[in-house]
Amino acid sequence: RPNTFSPISFNTPKDMLPSAFSRGLNLQWDKSSQTMRTVHYTFSHGFVLDGFHDKSTMKSTDAMYEGGILSESDKRRYGSKSSALHLYGDARPGYSSRTKIFGNVYSAFIRFANLDIKSTENDVAEMLKSVNPKPIYLLKSLSPQEYDDSLTISEIKKRAVGGPILKLCMLFDGYGEYSQLMSGIIEMPYVSAYNSMQEILDGKKVRNFPPNKTVLEQTELSAIALKGAGGQIYDGIPSGESALSILNDRANASIDSIDEFWSTFLNDKKELELNSIIRIKNSKKETLKIPPETVRPPLKVKGGGAIILENGSVELGGVICETLKEALTVGVCGSGNVRFTSINQNQINVIAPECVLGYSSRIDMLGSLCVKSIFVDDRFQGGRVIFRQGTDPIQCPANAFYKIYLSPRDSYWNG
Repeated sequence: RPNTFSPISFNTPKDMLPSAFSRGLNLQWDKSSQTMRTVHYTFSHGFVLDGFHDKSTMKSTDAMYEGGILSESDKRRYGSKSSALHLYGDARPGYSSRTKIFGNVYSAFIRFANLDIKSTENDVAEMLKSVNPKPIYLLKSLSPQEYDDSLTISEIKKRAVGGPILKLCMLFDGYGEYSQLMSGIIEMPYVSAYNSMQEILDGKKVRNFPPNKTVLEQTELSAIALKGAGGQIYDGIPSGESALSILNDRANASIDSIDEFWSTFLNDKKELELNSIIRIKNSKKETLKIPPETVRPPLKVKGGGAIILENGSVELGGVICETLKEALTVGVCGSGNVRFTSINQNQINVIAPECVLGYSSRIDMLGSLCVKSIFVDDRFQGGRVIFRQGTDPIQCPANAFYKIYLSPRDSYWNG
């Protein structure tokens, strides 16, 4: 069934399993309430890979949340990490997608580790075979702190089916062995994995690997060239550090505090009127809130300027630029945070190469973003970051943003 999502199972080779698997064990069976009995059992091992949010043919609910097989730390770590960034493109004939992936975006798959338990004693083997649905023994994901040799491996529905009363120490020699064979989550680079979505959309009866066409294209971090009608504008490796350094070199003025900045550049209408590159020393390491608490969001921007915050963090609560000739850029020096704090759109460019991106609300950004990493939060509501086409350097309107400061007597020139 090539167009139906369903789990894929793998058997682990015997030579990759601990010695207890090959020799078998004599163990008490789980029907000890009826009679005490020791039974000889043999074991094999395998994995089942399941789509991260796939309601497979075997399960009526999302597999990720069933049975306590995955630890809470796994859910927090991977559940939002793998869904924090989604880049979309269109691969239909006649449509040319401009979407590219810079860096790695991962897809997550649940790896259920299962024990296949058999008995050499005929009546017990028949019991195990006759149970419907089939007995399932899964190895839960455990952290080193949670691991204990005395933990019991139980049938997932806690049924007494003639199976063994089995402790971890009977099969595994410590956490090192167990961690290699337990359930967990694996990640694969999205575009180098088998991207079946487009072929499912097309209703392919036979799939090819790699697919004939892919939705997304991956671009490694390498030199890029920007060319416009006037020739080549840029050729090199994109660098947030370099961009921040250029802004610093071209700063027109330095002021001491964030309060001083707002009192200087907010006009009578409570709009940010900025046509300069202003450095804020911020020795107290306070947070630059845009807009400030005295202004109802979103903050309107007049002109095209930049702010360099030497210390501290930035909170974005809403910024609007009403024309293409207005823009706001914020550069952050040092290892602070960049946070989105409201659902308002932020028309802004952020250059913060050493900062972590965080959020307490849905992200809605129109501009450009450079950060070191994204903080993963399982409560994340999603969002979007969209390139502001008016600032595309190969388009004519973008000339408004190439401004060179010549001297105190001169104004800003398009460059």
